Amino acid sequence: MILGTGIDLVSVTQSKRLLKRFGDRFLEKVFTDAEISRGKALALPEQEFAAWFAAKEAVMKALGAGIFAGVRFKEIEVVSGPGTRPLIRLSGKARQRAKNMGAKKIHLSLSHELDYAAAMAVIDNSGGAK
Repeated sequence: MILGTGIDLVSVTQSKRLLKRFGDRFLEKVFTDAEISRGKALALPEQEFAAWFAAKEAVMKALGAGIFAGVRFKEIEVVSGPGTRPLIRLSGKARQRAKNMGAKKIHLSLSHELDYAAAMAVIDNSGGAK
């Protein structure tokens, strides 16, 4: 059964602007060390960071919680390698909230085209890895 859904759209241009203006300070506030390391190694980091930011927002929406509920961006980590489907790893309050919902799996889809990156998250209780 589906427990929550979320979707988000992010401007790649805005992501590039934030990276240029705030650099590592922005990255360290939003992304885990592993995400930062992977993202910086890519040919178009602003595109991936935009998609990953959208993923974090989509997951927060699917959880029915956001920063005002105590869930932090760094508690939602996109873990995937090149050519593999994106997965989500939760920690802290995000993980606890998912557990309280009865979540068993988070499905994530990412897309980017020109100036936009989008993410959709679906949380269900059908079993499998979170």
